[in-house]
Amino acid sequence: MKKKITAIVLLTTMLLGLLPSAAMADLITEKTPNINAVSYIVLEQSSGEIILGQNYDAQFTPGDLVQMMTAVLAIESGKLDETVTIGKIPEEVRGTQVYLRQGEKYTLRQLVEVMILWSANDVAYVIGNYLGNGHDKFVTSMNKKAQALGMTNTAFINSYGLEVEGQVSSAKDMAVLACYAMGLDEYRKFAAKDIINWQGESYQKPLGNKNQLLSMNENATGVKGGSAINDLYAVAGAIERDNMELVGVILGASTDAVYEEMQKIINFGFDNIRSVPVVRKDALQTTLVFDEQAVHVVASSGYTVLQQKGTASIVSYQTKLNDIELPIKKDQVVGDLEISVDGNVIDTVPLVAKESASKPINKLFVFTCLMTLLYIVQIIYRTLQIIKGNKRRKQAKKRQASVNNQETAEVTQTRSERKTLGKK
Repeated sequence: MKKKITAIVLLTTMLLGLLPSAAMADLITEKTPNINAVSYIVLEQSSGEIILGQNYDAQFTPGDLVQMMTAVLAIESGKLDETVTIGKIPEEVRGTQVYLRQGEKYTLRQLVEVMILWSANDVAYVIGNYLGNGHDKFVTSMNKKAQALGMTNTAFINSYGLEVEGQVSSAKDMAVLACYAMGLDEYRKFAAKDIINWQGESYQKPLGNKNQLLSMNENATGVKGGSAINDLYAVAGAIERDNMELVGVILGASTDAVYEEMQKIINFGFDNIRSVPVVRKDALQTTLVFDEQAVHVVASSGYTVLQQKGTASIVSYQTKLNDIELPIKKDQVVGDLEISVDGNVIDTVPLVAKESASKPINKLFVFTCLMTLLYIVQIIYRTLQIIKGNKRRKQAKKRQASVNNQETAEVTQTRSERKTLGKK
């Protein structure tokens, strides 16, 4: 029999002044910077919320930013420690290289690292060819991943980023990819390096990170530099400050001061927004009480809203539980925390059980089961005793019959002997 849990719901509603929706697009729309580029965008890394931007859905060549997707797939393959033997590299793979030679051996980790820092096109081709068991198959995987990430304005044709007809993306799509990449520990570690000492057979030299934002801003964390294609730059950068990380992407910049402009748009974001936490991870929201047990219900993740300075909204949140039945497992989702802005629900945070709770024992049921079991045991015992008694009686009858038969035989023999003596 299922038993419902009696929940003591600590129904909490917080009114927080000056908090906007975390789902709001284009948080800053006025007096945004003008830069010399086709398009740009700035996002908050953890939420992907758009802070500001211009023309960011326009399709343009993504240049070396393509290699972010190559790196993501390589990291997620779980093969970074495998050894890659360099094969033949097509002549059309030109531009920035480390001049790999056929037959050289490197770990995939080494190749991914030098690609992220140095934007080496030959390395990016080798990575794609190795992981996809063919370069074209790898490109198919790149496009599938782009679809999964919601990159609707993107089409990949190669893994290395050289301009080719049909290979397009947008500042927004590349920023989505950059945010995703920075969510991977390995990518973040590679992207933060200033320099590596490359020791190839035909190319040995220290290689600095092409992302000049790292040397320009002490709070820079990534994400991908690159070389100009037809004198136009496509770059992505990230800066961490004020408990936030903002990611910027610039496409089609016609100036080599593109990293100064990257710093400019990201700093503009920091100067005009602030991050305010609504709920912390593992924050207690309610307690479920049943019998002598109690289960604490906590937020499965933190939730933060961004606000443009000088604006005001009312944010509230409310605990809502599912129709819960015992037993409950630790970390089981038992409800949601609904977050509203100005009365409109904009997001939910799953609520989970911090402890397990077993189904209570029905003492009457257990007693009944024990008595029934005892009764069954008694019946079995009595039945066995009856069977044994019957068996003993049958054996006694057989022994008696045997004795009777023997006595009868002896009497018959005696009579026979007497008759024989009488005749004599």
